[in-house]
Amino acid sequence: MKKTLYLILLSAIGLFSACGDDGSGDDCVSTYCNEDGKLEQPVIGVASEFVSASSTVTWDVTGATVIEADGYQFKDSNRNGVLDTYEDWRLSPEERAADLVGRMSLDQKAGLFCAPHMSFGSFATVDEFVPSINSVADTNVRIKIANNGFTPANRADLNNKCQAYVESKELGIPWLWLQDPAFSISGTAGEGTPSQNGFSKWPGQLTIAATQDPELVYKWAQASRDAWRSVGIRVYLGPQIDLTTEPRWGRNTSTFGSSSELTSQLVQSIVKGFQPDGAKLGPNAIVCNLKHFPGDGPQEGGFDGHNPSGRWIVYPGDNFDYHLAPFISGFEAGALSCMPYYPIARQGDWSGADGVIDGRTIEQVGGGFNADFLTTMWKEHYGYDYTWFISDWMIYADSSTLGAGGFMSPCHGVEALTSPERVAKSMKAGMNVFGGVSDYTWVTDGYNSGLITMEDIDKAMGRTLEVMFKLGLFENPYTDPEAATAAFAKAEYWTAGEEALAKSVTCLKNADNLLPVAAGQKIYVLAGEVDSDTGVFTPSVTPETLNSASDYGTVINNDASYASEAEKIAAADIVYMRISAPSWPFASSAAQRSGACYREYVHDGSDYYVGYFDDEICSNYYTSYAVLQYAHDAIASSADSTAKIVLQASITTSVVTELYLLCDAMIVDFGGIPDVTAFNAIFGRADITGKLPTGLPDNDWAIFNGYEDLADDDSTIFPFGYGLTVKASK
Repeated sequence: MKKTLYLILLSAIGLFSACGDDGSGDDCVSTYCNEDGKLEQPVIGVASEFVSASSTVTWDVTGATVIEADGYQFKDSNRNGVLDTYEDWRLSPEERAADLVGRMSLDQKAGLFCAPHMSFGSFATVDEFVPSINSVADTNVRIKIANNGFTPANRADLNNKCQAYVESKELGIPWLWLQDPAFSISGTAGEGTPSQNGFSKWPGQLTIAATQDPELVYKWAQASRDAWRSVGIRVYLGPQIDLTTEPRWGRNTSTFGSSSELTSQLVQSIVKGFQPDGAKLGPNAIVCNLKHFPGDGPQEGGFDGHNPSGRWIVYPGDNFDYHLAPFISGFEAGALSCMPYYPIARQGDWSGADGVIDGRTIEQVGGGFNADFLTTMWKEHYGYDYTWFISDWMIYADSSTLGAGGFMSPCHGVEALTSPERVAKSMKAGMNVFGGVSDYTWVTDGYNSGLITMEDIDKAMGRTLEVMFKLGLFENPYTDPEAATAAFAKAEYWTAGEEALAKSVTCLKNADNLLPVAAGQKIYVLAGEVDSDTGVFTPSVTPETLNSASDYGTVINNDASYASEAEKIAAADIVYMRISAPSWPFASSAAQRSGACYREYVHDGSDYYVGYFDDEICSNYYTSYAVLQYAHDAIASSADSTAKIVLQASITTSVVTELYLLCDAMIVDFGGIPDVTAFNAIFGRADITGKLPTGLPDNDWAIFNGYEDLADDDSTIFPFGYGLTVKASK
């Protein structure tokens, strides 16, 4: 009788404090309030409904049950037969989180700070992989990246089995799955991108920025949300909204380019696509984790922050606010999460955020440890106190433990501290989740040694629980494998991806209006190698490319009536070549950078520079350049040849001047597009409308003398927004 009375009283208090006498109204604070302020019963998912007894997984699932109160259903996560505050979805996420924090042990709290990375690796089946994830769950970890190439249905099945296991634990805290960037047709562009088995095909991030179309970017975000949500993913570690103001930086192609204004527009599209209800989140949302706060573009010398050589961000042009602006734009759209960058903002004569940040006195520690950025500027000055910060990966471990070359050894500025001391400093600065960390004792040791208090732990970890409650994970973390297959295959997103690919093609040159090329022309597809001693060209073109080209004209590569490759080239109407232009190395040291593919330039009397470079240092690029020069010479040496060279180059923020001089028409992308997309543009089956999302530097000298934080100060020939429009054939 007493227990029944307690349940009724608790339910009444919960209803009154959450949403008024009738469970609705203007003061409704639940995750499950609809647009009219009314409570809506959420789906309650329990393990017994999603993991069958016939599963080959050998562990026993003793999951939660469903209990009822006041005509509503609730999940009894701790299986005590009582509707506890954290189980009552009528209450606010903040109230539920505070209650759950009070029920957790120190070890449980510490585990919820950790977000280790775990690849599917050699596991052939879901059931082979599940025990490995469950062993991690036994250490109280509940946040993880688990990239894989499984089918959508298998990924949904994996989520369900792993969620069922943690449901059987003491408090029933679910998994929170993270997703690395995945924004390209290859499924491998961007850092750490997993195979996107079955996902619609889209341009890479810098390539889609060439469309300058926020609606297409929004559609990509919708497609990703539908697909990823269907397999259990609830946090997107992106988008990367750094600005490409330093061309030598190796991660430029994972950005939206050099324009703060364009990036600010596109990040809003992505946030609205992933988080339809903004910062409220909800069961259908995926959290956007904007990175790398407050802007990782101006890397000193272009070195990357993963390495000791990339420990500095610099602002010689006093342009801090330019890089910060996209993050403010994203938060205005409803974002609530950021990932700070690795490097240190080097002290200098610069300032930002209305003078709150003083470059002369900024603490010389990496972004994940910097309270000036995370708390003083962001939470206090701008008022984003609710921000959920996830650290970049592996900033707490000793460099000596992270492998040769220093890669992923980025505890910049805090090298002298122990791992528990780094964790404590980062937590006090404002951090909530420690990326790449699996050892929760770094948190418990920090507490036991007095480096952090329980109040520090509860405040930081409580924000993570709030996010999980806002996402509805405690009510239903399960997914439907059949629905996952359908979500990945949705036709409207495949169509939108093809449209984005077509609109991303950018034309840099179209001499004598060569494009669009008329149908029925003789085509020679140019690829192969030129012997540096004999000058003999040996072709090497895949049958797939030749077959694709044959749909647009008469391909003469295998025509035996010509005596040589040079004759074929001279006899063709169109010589088509696809190359990867030179890119700056992902250098980890000045010694590596000194051996890079640099050029020396002389002015040829026109507005351009002619490049000379070492064919050994630049071997991969030199091969393509030599083949292009071979074709150019073959055409020039034939008295009656009218062949024209059309070049498609997949480029980075690189110098392309010498390529421009050797072709008649040139189209570019920033990470790879299908042959059919390029051919449709060249042969007039699609308009060419792309615009450069970042300026392309004139020459290496200009880059060396430019300011890392200023956009396109080394670009005049091909500035941001350059691109020739070519209308499709009638």
